[in-house]
Amino acid sequence: MSFRFLLDKHLANLVVLIHQRTQIVTNLDKHIVWVGLGNGLQKLGCVPENHTDFILSVVGEELGLIATESQVWLHAGSVPMGNADHAGKAYNTSLLFSPAGKLVATYRKRHLFGFADGERTAVAAGDEFSVARTSVGMTGLATCYDLRFPEMFRRLVDSGAESFLIDSGWPSPRINHWTVLAQARAIENQAWVIACNSAGTHA
Repeated sequence: MSFRFLLDKHLANLVVLIHQRTQIVTNLDKHIVWVGLGNGLQKLGCVPENHTDFILSVVGEELGLIATESQVWLHAGSVPMGNADHAGKAYNTSLLFSPAGKLVATYRKRHLFGFADGERTAVAAGDEFSVARTSVGMTGLATCYDLRFPEMFRRLVDSGAESFLIDSGWPSPRINHWTVLAQARAIENQAWVIACNSAGTHA
């Protein structure tokens, strides 16, 4: 199955009718890994990479309303967002909403997985870093395969990041790599790592 087929399948979800917001909030825990910050502080939720069956049925404003009604920081995973500059290719784009419902940060995945038949057949690489002030301090955004590139996380720290928020679609046969790499990025940068994956027991 090609990456292009998977991308087209995900984009087709845009035609799905938007769920009633009350149903979405009720079912939020099925799709999100929650980080409890304790002592009445705001919670932070993270949806895995390309979790589009959920995300693309809840477009734009609805995600902000969910964050507001739940009073959480909501990292809405990553979704394919197109750009005419790249011959129809999309960016694998992460979205971060504040408890006020504002889209405070986006991040386009820099490191694409695979070679000729991989992610780059349908996706263009981003070229910017993204750091935003959240309830866990200055937070740098990254996606999945980015985790294998420690120099990126040093750049995020140089930009003020005290924590990293990473959405992933890491395959379960290599899940031990994901765990070790997440730990390594935390240790070498002395930063919090909040990572959410959509495979195996981490789903």
